Amino acid sequence: GVYTCGSGVSGALGHGDFVSQAFPMRVMEFVDENVKILQISAGVDMSMCTSTAGDVYAWGKTEGGRIGLDDNAGNVTIPRRVYLEDSNGENLKAADVECGYVHSLVVGLNGTIHQCGRVGTHGSDDGQTVEDSSRMSDGRPVPLENFNIWHRIPEPKENVKKEKWKKYGKYELKGRRTMLEEAERRNR
Repeated sequence: GVYTCGSGVSGALGHGDFVSQAFPMRVMEFVDENVKILQISAGVDMSMCTSTAGDVYAWGKTEGGRIGLDDNAGNVTIPRRVYLEDSNGENLKAADVECGYVHSLVVGLNGTIHQCGRVGTHGSDDGQTVEDSSRMSDGRPVPLENFNIWHRIPEPKENVKKEKWKKYGKYELKGRRTMLEEAERRNR
């Protein structure tokens, strides 16, 4: 189960209220809905997680679309499902979520990165185009173009001292095939 504690001012604890908790309390929404959580990330005033089925849930402050829910929802005090879409408009499962200060990122199982919220005053500080900013204004996660965690720089073809390429990051340690196989086993 998921347990949270700390400041409940924006509903970021997921207990259905705005009460702060000094000791960990179980988030009952996941128990009631029989959802098993694989990974969780907490920001200053928001929280997000991925389930073992690859679904994304978020709760807390929604201002600026920071958690991928309706920007006008105010503060969400219980976990709500965040929907990701691939380039064909199909439902996409997630491998990971990370909460920042005023935005969050979701990694799709296909390796795509989806940004929720904006960095900077109008989003220009993070290189967003006008089209991206207008789509983000409704709170939906926006896929970042030409960015995928499975893409790698090719090894040089010249005769140089060959070093085994080191892999960094939590995605690189497992590898794409292993993560996809694990997700398929969980969904059986």
